[in-house]
Amino acid sequence: MSEFDISKYDKFLDKNPNLETSEHWARANKTTYTLFNVLIDQDLRELVFVLEHYPQYIPLVCGHFRYSYGYSEHEADIESASKLLFMGEEYKTKQFVRNVLIKLPKISSLDTAEASALLKKLEEMREKVHPAILFFYKREFTKWMQTGQIHPLQKIVFKKAIDSFGVDEYEDISSSDKDDGLNIPYLA
Repeated sequence: MSEFDISKYDKFLDKNPNLETSEHWARANKTTYTLFNVLIDQDLRELVFVLEHYPQYIPLVCGHFRYSYGYSEHEADIESASKLLFMGEEYKTKQFVRNVLIKLPKISSLDTAEASALLKKLEEMREKVHPAILFFYKREFTKWMQTGQIHPLQKIVFKKAIDSFGVDEYEDISSSDKDDGLNIPYLA
């Protein structure tokens, strides 16, 4: 049984969304956007739950991630972030992928034990984790090992684990467009 109740979302979801229009703000009513903004701001588990029941909103949510922001106090659940990226594969933009990655747990402030636990979790889940997330963490762990006070033998263990991800590259998600660093709160 799920920890979430899908019936509580019915009143917030637009009954006749105009998902065919290219105008983002004309695609659904304000209540629907507010719901998705709140769900995006959380750990993404509930958002994925809603999208599994209402897949017609996947393109809207992928577009709406443009308006998500990176200073939320809630980090994304890695499994849910991965599911969201897989769900949104057909509609993804560089900014959508970047904003999902921004929400992932940060490793820069982790100690060796915490980093090891996160790495073990990623290894265990690697078959289900989106390649963008594996590549992101491969780069983050590599930077973390270069800047941290880590014993050389621990570095070897970490490097072996990172290499087991099997992702050597992922498409370039950087951008020089005006929206590249757009991380602003929802203002509608």
